[in-house]
Amino acid sequence: VVMTGNEAIVFGLVAGGVRFGAGYPITPSSDIMEILRHELPKYGGSFVQCEDEIASISMIMGAGFAGKLSATCTSGPGLSLKMEGLGWGVMAEVPGIIVDVQRGGPSTGQPTQVEQSDINIAVFGSHGDAPRIVIAPSDVEDCFYTAIEAVNLARKYSVPVIILTDQAIGTRIEAFPFPDLEKLCQDISPDLTPAPTHKPYDLSAPDGLHPHRVAGTRILDGKYPVITGLEHDEMGHPSAGARLHMDMTAKRRRKLQALEAALPAPDVYGGPEGETLLVTWGCSKGPVREAVID
Repeated sequence: VVMTGNEAIVFGLVAGGVRFGAGYPITPSSDIMEILRHELPKYGGSFVQCEDEIASISMIMGAGFAGKLSATCTSGPGLSLKMEGLGWGVMAEVPGIIVDVQRGGPSTGQPTQVEQSDINIAVFGSHGDAPRIVIAPSDVEDCFYTAIEAVNLARKYSVPVIILTDQAIGTRIEAFPFPDLEKLCQDISPDLTPAPTHKPYDLSAPDGLHPHRVAGTRILDGKYPVITGLEHDEMGHPSAGARLHMDMTAKRRRKLQALEAALPAPDVYGGPEGETLLVTWGCSKGPVREAVID
């Protein structure tokens, strides 16, 4: 198949099961919004162009609360506006996907130029300790598979996931082998199977992971949890207790520590020894590899 990185992101999201998206136009991510608007209705989904970036992330977080893992797209200035909504997703442990097609900054910066300018805000943005997952594709083919990976990680760890791509990958056209869609495509429709009981923020889970039931699921013991952006106890009820805040902060961190322990070692290109080690991520892989060859 031959496509751009932005197209590959979209088709990866669709293959991963995303059926709702929301966004606001911004170069160089607008292609993703336009293609989602065109493609999602083919699979029973929909896309909403919002009035701004704050509404965009609020919509996908609301959809995630309702059991529909969703995606939004933006670039650096828009990512800044999404930080409060992202922090809510971390606190409430609601999954969602934010695609950031980076451009030069700061402020409106260089909308049509390449820069890996958003790594700090992607990893550390929002207030307080707000751990989230950040992943970055290195070429157009990787965009497709990274989008599917983002879906699976967001669902497993109940956390927002940021895909850090950029103008170079987003607009680049590359060819890659046709994916095995029969194996890759998945249905992630909400599961409303009744549950005997449900404690969404269970502190006893050693890895911090606990399945979150979709809003509207019948809980047989009649004790329904609360979803909130305030610090909370194991049932979601707001609490200002210092000890509980420390325990919940540690719980949210343990989830990503569990992911860290499961990650494979980075790929190494070149000899096992040398005088210089180059570490790269994202679109700089190609130029750095070329430098190593030379």
